[in-house]
Amino acid sequence: MNRWSKIVLGIGVGATCGWVVGGLLGPAAARGPASLALHTLVTYAASLVWLLADVWILVFLAGSARALRRAAGTAPPGAPAASRRVVALGAGAAAAVVAQFAVSGALFPDRMDVRLHLALALFALLLQLAFLVAGGRELARHHRLQRALEAAG
Repeated sequence: MNRWSKIVLGIGVGATCGWVVGGLLGPAAARGPASLALHTLVTYAASLVWLLADVWILVFLAGSARALRRAAGTAPPGAPAASRRVVALGAGAAAAVVAQFAVSGALFPDRMDVRLHLALALFALLLQLAFLVAGGRELARHHRLQRALEAAG
């Protein structure tokens, strides 16, 4: 895997860790406005970085697939298309984190149960972890194919 792929995956993992820290600050948010502000700020910042890393991974995968097809002249065996599973996981993780913020505004006017907020956050976290694993594998596969094409031609 090339350096850029490692960096973007590291950013995604760091953002996911930031999101976990924001989630751990969540129970304290019920104590007062200062705790709520810290929980919201940490989680929001981590979510923006998380979305940015996800988009970078998806754009890089699409671009490297196109470059590999051009370099080979045709699609070589095992040539990457943008893996539908990886794209679906990335889109699902992005949608889940956006949904998390959309529904969290209903918590404090008591229009929503806190358990729904927690369940949605855990679902988004699991989707993100699955996306980082699948995206990392796909990035490594693209890099291996690129090196094989360079060695062959």
